[in-house]
Amino acid sequence: MTSTMEDSLASAHLHKKLKTSHLDWQETLNQSVLSIVSIRFSQVSSFDTEPAEASEATGFIVDKDLGLILTNRHVVCSGPFVGECVFHDHEEVDVFPVYRDPVTLIISLIHVDSRLWILKI
Repeated sequence: MTSTMEDSLASAHLHKKLKTSHLDWQETLNQSVLSIVSIRFSQVSSFDTEPAEASEATGFIVDKDLGLILTNRHVVCSGPFVGECVFHDHEEVDVFPVYRDPVTLIISLIHVDSRLWILKI
């Protein structure tokens, strides 16, 4: 075979592989986006002279049957917490704090009643 034919075959093989890889990656993204949630929450501030703080964060569903959502630690404070999560289809459901990691200071878990929402993961 000539060098040009070999280059052409290699290029066609690479193009096919990249196209297949892109489709696989797109399917992974399409499935993953269903697990990502937006979290809106309010919590008391550290000082009684300050008003309650309202903020937003993101998280992702780690167990849809138990309704567990993993998020950043700052979302769940040590005091009272009021929050809701918004799913990819704009459905809004109340969430409740479950766990706040005292060691890594990075993660927390919140709970959503899985009977209240329908998720197609």
